[in-house]
Amino acid sequence: NITPSTNFTFFIACNLRADTNTDPFFTLSFNDASDKIEIAVDNSNAQSYTETVSYKRKDNGQAFNFTSVGSFEGFDRIYMIQLSETVLGKFQLNAGTLTSDLPTCDFPSVIEPSIMCDETFAANKSRKGTVYEYLIFDRILDSTERAKMYGYLEHKYSLDVLPADHIYKGQPPTLTNAAPIIESLPEQGSDP
Repeated sequence: NITPSTNFTFFIACNLRADTNTDPFFTLSFNDASDKIEIAVDNSNAQSYTETVSYKRKDNGQAFNFTSVGSFEGFDRIYMIQLSETVLGKFQLNAGTLTSDLPTCDFPSVIEPSIMCDETFAANKSRKGTVYEYLIFDRILDSTERAKMYGYLEHKYSLDVLPADHIYKGQPPTLTNAAPIIESLPEQGSDP
């Protein structure tokens, strides 16, 4: 369980591998699984892959959706998602453009994240993708802290996804701030 909070920041470092369906390969759910963050890659169109990151809410369906179409089988990604009860949330891919239009959340008094990835979803093992690591903070990280988390994940997994002018593109950060409340390095095909 996670200590109750009104703000959360999620970092997810992963590698995209497509399949011919739109089922997610990573799901982080809370509020009794009614609110969730999902990542999926679909190659039903043989000419391109569709990457989708969604934040879905029980009350209004799909509250946020990031979709990118391109040929990136095997590409690495770092996603940052901030959710809050009081301010609009934020989404960022590979330390790029920061969006600030995710709706506010209504977190329960006790948060029990349910996380599934890769082949743990179903016996047919149809979902594809690798999650290197995910981090959950019970607060909103500022820009300096976010930059450090990007740098940490970039260098730990040799991802090479950060912009050339990112402060930690060339060397990893020194981490001195509070640790995440959840830090997990899930093994492929297992439920962390």
